[in-house]
Amino acid sequence: MAYARDMVSGNWRMTHQGIAFNEQGQLSDGQHRMMAVVIANVPVKMMASTGLDNEASKVVDTGRGRRPSDFLGIGGQRNAGRLIARANAIDTLLRGSNTTVKTSTEVIDSTEFYKKGLQWSVSKFPSGKGVGSAAVQAALAFVYEAKPDFVEAVAQKLATGAGLEAGDPILTLRNHVLNTNQGNNNKDRRVLSLKTLHALRASLNGDRRTRCESSEDALAFFIRERKNAGLDA
Repeated sequence: MAYARDMVSGNWRMTHQGIAFNEQGQLSDGQHRMMAVVIANVPVKMMASTGLDNEASKVVDTGRGRRPSDFLGIGGQRNAGRLIARANAIDTLLRGSNTTVKTSTEVIDSTEFYKKGLQWSVSKFPSGKGVGSAAVQAALAFVYEAKPDFVEAVAQKLATGAGLEAGDPILTLRNHVLNTNQGNNNKDRRVLSLKTLHALRASLNGDRRTRCESSEDALAFFIRERKNAGLDA
C-alpha cells in the first residue's frame, strides 16, 4: 500500500487531510490511512476530526485527489505530466513491467533523480507521440547524462530521419516506431524502451541493424555507463 510505504520510509507528512469520526465514534474518512498504519506498524501523526455529521460522509473525498504532476506544477515545474510519464517509463525499464503503484513522493523523487535527462528530453520532444513517446524518451533520457553529445546527435536523426541510410540502427528504430502499433501497457512500453537502448548501443558501436530488437544486454551496458559516469551507485 502506497501510504504504508511512505510511513515506513519516513516520507509521511502531516497535512490538513487526516481521519474523521462521526457522532457515533465510527470512522467516516481515512480508512486507507488507518489500514496503512496497521501495515506499516510505525507511529505517525495526522489530523483527526470528531463529531462529523453522518450525512457528511457522502461528500467526503468526492473530488479528484492531487496527482504527482499537480505537486510539480505547484512547484513551478513546466511540462510536469510529460516529465512524470517518462520518469515512470524509466522505472518500468529498470524494475520490470510488474511494478507496484508508486506513491506521489516516490514519483516526484524519481522525476527529480532523472531531472536533467528528462528536461532535455521534453525540450527536444515535447510531443508524447511517435518518437516522442514515453518509452522511447525514457531510454534517451536515461542515457543522456552519461553520453550527452552522443544522445543529442541521435535525437536529431531520430526526429527528422535526415542523413540516415538503410541499416542505420536509428533509422531502423525510427521506422519501427512510426510504422508499428506499439501497444499501451507496461510490458509493451518496456519492450520499446529496450529496443531503443539496443539501437543506441548499436549506433554507438557503429553496427548496422535492419531489425528492431529488444535487448537486456543493452540495458545492462548503459547501467554500467551511468555508474562509470558517477551518476548511479
